[in-house]
Amino acid sequence: MKDKLIMVAGVGSSKMMQLLFSFYLSYIFGHSALATFVLVVTLAAAISSIVSLGSSPQIIRAGAYAEPRSHIESVLGTAFLLSIVMIVFLAVYLYVSQSIFYLKNFTINDYFISTVCVSLSFILYSLFQSFLSYKQNYKKLGMYSIFTYFSPLLSCFLLSFFITDARCLILSYCWLFLVSSGVTFFLSTKDDIDFKRSILKSIRDGLFRKIFASLRVAIFGFITMLSLYLLIKFINNSFDPQKTAVFSVAFQFFQIGIFLPSVLGSVFVPILVRNKSNVDNQKKMKLTYIFIALIWLLLSVGLVYPVFKLYGFEIKLEFILTFLIVQLCVLFSSIQAFYIQTFVANGSFGFLAFVSGVWGGVLLMMQIFLPINIIYSSVSLLLAYIVSNLLFAIILKRKEVVIL
Repeated sequence: MKDKLIMVAGVGSSKMMQLLFSFYLSYIFGHSALATFVLVVTLAAAISSIVSLGSSPQIIRAGAYAEPRSHIESVLGTAFLLSIVMIVFLAVYLYVSQSIFYLKNFTINDYFISTVCVSLSFILYSLFQSFLSYKQNYKKLGMYSIFTYFSPLLSCFLLSFFITDARCLILSYCWLFLVSSGVTFFLSTKDDIDFKRSILKSIRDGLFRKIFASLRVAIFGFITMLSLYLLIKFINNSFDPQKTAVFSVAFQFFQIGIFLPSVLGSVFVPILVRNKSNVDNQKKMKLTYIFIALIWLLLSVGLVYPVFKLYGFEIKLEFILTFLIVQLCVLFSSIQAFYIQTFVANGSFGFLAFVSGVWGGVLLMMQIFLPINIIYSSVSLLLAYIVSNLLFAIILKRKEVVIL
């Protein structure tokens, strides 16, 4: 139990460290720097999910295969090669599309470089997180998570004494985040995985077939992360820097609120794989996630005033409601995490892709049909979660969990 607590504390504090960096950017350089950084992180989360969400569930579920180590090596090799494809597609997207930055000297080249660095960092982090979860080495996972996120934070604090430009500090953070992720990935896998053998194995096993399998697993997460990025981009393009910053901060707190249900999946999914029919485990898991979300909601209410004062936001009903509605989404996102992890354990990735498509469709359509207001942007997120949770509940109640 002690090692799991270390894992939770480590992963949880690591999420806070990225929030601390964004707060530092806002405090030193203003809301424009904060909004730009959150845009980079959100796009990186979307693009990296193609690789990370296609690989992590397969690594965590490695115990379901006859030769787990061989399976993991094949998955890692595919992830490395797919990352190259991801960078190419990212370059095409960024240089074809139009992006608006509130940070005036932040260019499209800066956007590309920083997004690539953070994307690769997220991929490396998810790979070593899932690998250590599979090995049930939760203590090491917690300690490595702290190192991965604390190193770039501390380094940028020190660099800020010499760097007086937000653009340079954001780029420095992204590079340092990639370095720290690479170090922890190497330390996590060096005694178990041969990287050259991993790549060769993925090619021998049929690279295109492995990539297709990875994309099939990742598609549900990619749709979700892409929809969130499009939401953040819509908000950046539609509102002034302060409104954008309010939603960005609310979104970052939302991500912290859902970290426990997401990281506990590393513990619950292997259990569900071993014993899929244990209804008691599923009930305990769902109640645990609801309890965590309710505590977060109560905490969020108390945090509104100090958070607004720290970031220099106006104390307006519009902003307060936006912040609280996004935190209410934590409850429905936590319940959805339970459903997703249950279906992942069953390998029902096709159905997960369908539900995520519905979720993203509701989210983006509400941006179009609801009035353009920061409150309605948060309401659209809430409605998307309500609809997708209803779908999950109906299917699970009918026990129509089909391996697709």
